[in-house]
Amino acid sequence: MKFGLTPNRRGFLIQALGATAGLTLSLTPSGLLAQEEAQPFRPDALSFLTINPDGTATFRCAYCEMGQGVYTTLTSMIAEELDLEIEAFDVVQADIGDQYKLAFDGNWRMTAGSSAIRWTGQFHRQFGATARAMVIEAASRRLGVPAAALSTDNGFVVHAESGQRIGYGELAEDAHALPVPQDVPLKTEGFRYIGHPTRRADTPAKITGHADYGIDVSVPEMLHAAVVHAPVFGSEPKTFDPSPAQSSRGVVAVERLPGAVAVVAEKWWQAKAAIDRLNIVWSDHANATFSSTDFLRRTSERFDDGGVATIDEDSHDAVRAALASSARLLERVYEAPFLSHAQIEPGTAVARWNGENLELWVENQGPDHFMKDLAPALGISADRITFHTPFVGGAFGRRLHADLALEAALLARAVDRPVKVIWSREEDFKRDWFRPAHTAKLRAGLDTDGKIIAWHASAPGDGPGRWYFGFSDPDAPLDRSATEGLQVQGYKVPVKRVDYAHEPCAVQCGFWRSVGGSMNGFFRECFIDELAAEAGLEPVEFRRLNYEPRWVTALDRLVDMAQYRSGRYTGSDGTTRAMGFAMQKTFESIVGQIAEVSIVDGRTRVHTVWCVFDIGSQVVNPNITRQQIEGAIVMGTSAALFEELTFAEGLVSAENFDRYELARLADTPEIRIDFIETPAEQAGGVGEPGVPPVAPAIVNAVAKLTETRIRSLPLSKHDLRPV
Repeated sequence: MKFGLTPNRRGFLIQALGATAGLTLSLTPSGLLAQEEAQPFRPDALSFLTINPDGTATFRCAYCEMGQGVYTTLTSMIAEELDLEIEAFDVVQADIGDQYKLAFDGNWRMTAGSSAIRWTGQFHRQFGATARAMVIEAASRRLGVPAAALSTDNGFVVHAESGQRIGYGELAEDAHALPVPQDVPLKTEGFRYIGHPTRRADTPAKITGHADYGIDVSVPEMLHAAVVHAPVFGSEPKTFDPSPAQSSRGVVAVERLPGAVAVVAEKWWQAKAAIDRLNIVWSDHANATFSSTDFLRRTSERFDDGGVATIDEDSHDAVRAALASSARLLERVYEAPFLSHAQIEPGTAVARWNGENLELWVENQGPDHFMKDLAPALGISADRITFHTPFVGGAFGRRLHADLALEAALLARAVDRPVKVIWSREEDFKRDWFRPAHTAKLRAGLDTDGKIIAWHASAPGDGPGRWYFGFSDPDAPLDRSATEGLQVQGYKVPVKRVDYAHEPCAVQCGFWRSVGGSMNGFFRECFIDELAAEAGLEPVEFRRLNYEPRWVTALDRLVDMAQYRSGRYTGSDGTTRAMGFAMQKTFESIVGQIAEVSIVDGRTRVHTVWCVFDIGSQVVNPNITRQQIEGAIVMGTSAALFEELTFAEGLVSAENFDRYELARLADTPEIRIDFIETPAEQAGGVGEPGVPPVAPAIVNAVAKLTETRIRSLPLSKHDLRPV
């Protein structure tokens, strides 16, 4: 398998359809997208797959490759049905355009929400199956034999009776002239790739340094830019003397940008050294009074505002009545801090103007949304912008935003040369789209047997959905990204409600891996352990009593896998240990985890995390799936133990890793994973659902060790002492 950047769309399609006379397919994924409230859609001129005359195939992938293995996984699903080896595919990033919007009824394209397989996996399989049917039909007409008498063998159509074999490439032109068949059956057995640990095709290029990331992009006559942003979000450069920078070696220009100042030079380090010499006075802004402590306080004052129900749930009156009739009632408040994306590769973008046309090389998770922001900001039409998407060096939601691309475009236009903008690590931290800080009040009522009979959660605050989609009206539709994961999912509760009320945040909020589940899983599953104590039941047994059947299956598998122990015990190294349990449903996958934890010298050590992952369908690539779950568990562990950003007087507490602690190798637990492939269920996500159960599993274990309940993260800010 080979990988390339986006080809010129018009030139490429003419070549594919004309000069090479290949088979290029345009399919309608009608009925194949299991999306909430989505209707079948028929995109225009959707062209993903070309069978070339030499027998190879070109797959134009609508999703960006940011380490999750999507190029390999989707290609393997096409290869499975097409009956062509995966090594024969050339994978290129699909160009921008409506034909590649596969999400939300064909209205949006994104690489986020663990969506590629769960939303469009079956579509890609259908793609390969349809192409195979068409080359078989072409061979049938050429040989004068029924299609039923033909089979395929790794890129060849075979007529067993005569021994004739015709390569796909020889049949491509004939196949292209045929009508596209509908509803071609998919394979049900004999899988070559699906369910097997296919090696990631992009790994060799990445470990040898041959893969091109955004920071590797270079174009002729390119200049370099360093940027310094206002320390307070919303502030603007008021005054500065550009002469110290302009007189520096290699400097070409000093430019004012929205909320920032940039220096453009022949080399990036020249630009960075020069920008550090500017004495910028920033304008006053109301955000200079912003405090994360005050924000959480204001948010908590709105717990009882009512707000908007997250789904069609029971009324306030019904919930109040059920809580009042409970044999036991419990109410708790939890908090989670702002977090950084802390992506490996800091923000990078390259822009080049060709007259009135803009060409961009920028890592992104949603090029169409970039276009929506860029075109009006630059005063040009969208058809004048060409997009290239390199490999992405870390994202987790940060690369959904077009701010960096806009800066590169403005600077390239100002100096009339191509410009590469690289944000320093400090600027990357300062201008992150932060995982919002949140707090929630949870209340539940129990009957005399310990069953949950009423559930109410209130989670006022600000969510990334409002920032990303431009919501500003407090009465606008609910931002489900702020409340997802607080529902009673998995628990048999007759009366329930989750409320949201918008409390504006002064710093920009963004999507972070697993979005609302990243904090709400902690709130919810720690509360469940506290409910179990209120009921006088062991936490696992309390869940077994209240769970729906599918969740009990996952619970039993996990308990058996970890050989779960309910109390404290001594580990092989002499440390006192405990196990904590948590289970959360995120992006349709049910994930249960047990964390084995000890506390030494006040520091939490996570020894092992056992994970049962109910993906709701067949696992496509076990290797890639495990890699994604392992990464999610490490990231969730890091957030639970160490990660926190605070704001005082509008300033962020950390602008580099020296003040933003992450889990290191010594903090990484041993990870053991088992899968449940639930038949006849919707496919779940993989890359993100491993995050939410980690923090509550760890904290629930810590509660057993300390007999103290922690209700705010990270654990490193608490003085922990085992009993």
